[in-house]
Formats: sequence, structure tokens, C-alpha cells
Amino acid sequence: MSDILTLNETIYYGNRVYYNTVTKIEVGSSCTGLTCRSINLRSCNIPESITQIDHFNYHALCVPKVCNRLVIQNPTMTINVGNIIFPYSSAVTTLEAFGYNIKRCCFGNIALTSIPALQNTKIERLCIPNTVTAISCHSNNYYLKEVICHENITSLATNAFKSSISLQNINLPEGITSLPQSCFESSGIQKLTIPNSVTSIGNRCFYSGNLYEITVPENVATVGASAFVTCSEMVKVTVLSPKVTFGDSAFSFGQAKQGIKRYYDFTKAIVIDGVLSYTFGTNVFNNIKADTVIMFATKEIADVAKETTNLAAYADYIHYLGEEEATE
Repeated sequence: MSDILTLNETIYYGNRVYYNTVTKIEVGSSCTGLTCRSINLRSCNIPESITQIDHFNYHALCVPKVCNRLVIQNPTMTINVGNIIFPYSSAVTTLEAFGYNIKRCCFGNIALTSIPALQNTKIERLCIPNTVTAISCHSNNYYLKEVICHENITSLATNAFKSSISLQNINLPEGITSLPQSCFESSGIQKLTIPNSVTSIGNRCFYSGNLYEITVPENVATVGASAFVTCSEMVKVTVLSPKVTFGDSAFSFGQAKQGIKRYYDFTKAIVIDGVLSYTFGTNVFNNIKADTVIMFATKEIADVAKETTNLAAYADYIHYLGEEEATE
């Protein structure tokens, strides 16, 4: 049997053959449906003429680990539950993880309602279709560099991009309300724009990550325990929310690299009835450096901050805008 399988007609239910030697599938324009299986498939180009990938009792397209190229050209393609397997899965309930060697994954406008865990793959760029509203767990994707999200995304899973050490860019749309636990833990992301719709940042969200600057938007009410622990590259944290609860060890960054000076912009904090609008868990600034600056808007607010529970221990690092001019 040839290593190239050319399909010029739709293959239906009766064809359950494993094409052991096939490494490439070429689909002719006369095909309107596709049902086939291959063990050695390395390349598959599915043209615009294909309107659906379907199956009966067998999976339509079984993409093995050796596959490194899968192109789906029809923007309105219908992929039914369990029809594409990446690789060898059973009891499939939705589109499964891509083959380990596939580097680029772009669904266009394909009618998927969810993209499940693409874990332990070599995908470098992931384009999420606009029919998807939730991002699943894609942890341990060491090669993933870029994620393109549509505006319909409203939620991220716990551990969504944990240990994605190569991740450089992801656009999070407005509508997401939470960055859950360990969402970007140990990821490579250095700078991230958090949507204004976010109200909470989960425990260990950026734990041991590569962030060097972060802005906490104005609607965030809680920053979880160890949210930014051991982000050794961090130089600036800006909090735009006027009222926040920070969990235990939220900013316990650990040893900073030589030359890094950390600056916390808390100038949006206010005092209500003599109480600071920010509350802090224990060891919130554990391992603080001598040249760290925790900045508040006025002397009055800074003075209250110095007496605030779990913040008083860091009184020597608390300053206010215009402090140098006031002491001259």
C-alpha cells in the first residue's frame, strides 16, 4: 500500500481499515465527508470541500503522535463529538489533545464549544475559535508560545497554563472574571494585561513565574495566597483597585536578581473610618529587600498603613507620594 492515500470520494461506515503505511492523506475536492484511520499519518490536508468529519461506531480521523501537520480549511466545518483523536483515546467526550508533534493549532471558526486539555504537546501557537467560551487546562505545554483568544472566552480552568515555560503572549478578553488557582504558575509569561472584568486572582496564580511587571485592575477584590510567590523577575506591582484583600505570602517574591528594585504602587488605597481599605494576610512581603518601596498616596494613608495588621512589620518600606519634598 502506498504511503500516500488519495481520497476522491467520501468514505463511509463500511471502511474501518487501518492504513498502516499511510503517512500523508490528500483529500480531493469531490469529497464532502471523511471517515478514515491511519497509524503512521504525518500530514493531513482537509480542503474546504469537506463539510464535516463524522463517524458511526469508529473515530473518523485517528491522528497519531508522529503527525506534525493538520490543516482544516473549511471555516464552517462540523466536527462531531469524538471524531478526531489526538492521539489514541477512548471514551472520548470532546475533541482530544493534539498529537505530540503538531506545532500549530488553528481552528478558525470551526463549531467547537470547548477545547479540552492540550497537555504535554509540542503546540507552539494555539488559536481558540470564537465558539469556545472556556479555556481548559493546557498545563505542561513546554513549547506553547502564543495563545490567541476570541472575545467570547469567559473563564479559564485551574492550572490552565501551568508550567507553560515558553509562553510569551496571551490576550485575555474582557468578560473573564477570575484568574483561577495556578493559572499561570511557573509559566514563561513576562507581562500580562489583566482584563478589567477580573474580580479575583487565585492562589498561586503566578507562582514561580517570570512576570516582571503586573497591574491589578480596579475591580479586583481578592488576591490569593502565594499569588506572586517567587516571581524573582518582578520589579513593579500596580494596584488600581481601591479595596483589596491580599492572601498570605501574596508577594513573597524570594531573592531578587541583582540590581532589581521592587516598587509597589498602592496609591489607590484609601482610609475609611481610620481603617486602610487594603487587608493583608501573614508574611505578605516575606523576604522583602532593603530597597523595596511600598507607596501610598498621602502621609495620612501611609501612617495608617504602618499600623495595619500584618503590614506594620514592613513600616520601614512604606512611603507616600511627595515624601522627599515634604522632608526637605
